[in-house]
Amino acid sequence: MQPSVGIIKYGERAAREISSRIGGTVADRATLAGLGKQARADGQIIKVASDRSEWMFSLASVAVDATQNLVVTPNDALGGVWLRVDNFVDLKLPIAFGTADATALLTVPTGFNLLLLRAYWEVIASFTGGAGAIGVSSNNAAFSTKGDILGGATGDVAATLVQTGSPYKGGTIGAKFGTNGLIALVPTNTIRLDVQTAGFTAGNGFVHVAAQLIN
Repeated sequence: MQPSVGIIKYGERAAREISSRIGGTVADRATLAGLGKQARADGQIIKVASDRSEWMFSLASVAVDATQNLVVTPNDALGGVWLRVDNFVDLKLPIAFGTADATALLTVPTGFNLLLLRAYWEVIASFTGGAGAIGVSSNNAAFSTKGDILGGATGDVAATLVQTGSPYKGGTIGAKFGTNGLIALVPTNTIRLDVQTAGFTAGNGFVHVAAQLIN
């Protein structure tokens, strides 16, 4: 059954035109992806309640984002995608103790430029079992040294990556936030995990990257 959002098929023309641009609210991104072709229109705006994000449907876009942080592709794959249109976004990217060094956690999709504001950890299960250290960088040559975005030169260790008190941990601020003054990523740039020292045998959570969408 389709959610109670989408395009009004009957009634006054003005109401139908408005409904094709303002689509209401859905529960989460999975519900957004499940909206059928008849409930979508080019330029339509829909809000997602679970994270208070806002999305616009673009029939022409072929952008892809497997993480669904910036692009949601409809399940029916009949053309077009939902594009994130919030000015500020919090990218939530899953990691675990076994995530390999240089794993791309997100590839910036076509049509998006990101000004990174801060990165931090969300620890669901404490990272334990060894003398591991992790950080975050990018394949962008300006920010490609391990720890440039989060973790610093030596990475964050088990003493920081613990699930006690708040699960949100500031960690070591990325080196390039201080020395470069600006971290901006463009399409095809990645946000990647750095395994600076191997050793964890347990632990999982998320890397969060707070960013502003820029033209």
